[in-house]
Amino acid sequence: MEKLTKSDWQMISESLKYSKLKFEEYQNYPTQEFKQKRIQEVVDVNAKVNSIRKNT
Repeated sequence: MEKLTKSDWQMISESLKYSKLKFEEYQNYPTQEFKQKRIQEVVDVNAKVNSIRKNT
């Protein structure tokens, strides 16, 4: 398996940051709870990515 470079990790982190920002700014979710769930999904994935990065 090919290892991710520092640049790859930065790209993943930046992409997740922009995804979270877009979810926060989007106004047409069916409910506030749904919006918060989407934002939390990004937070959770980012935590997983950071954990994997620290362990590689």
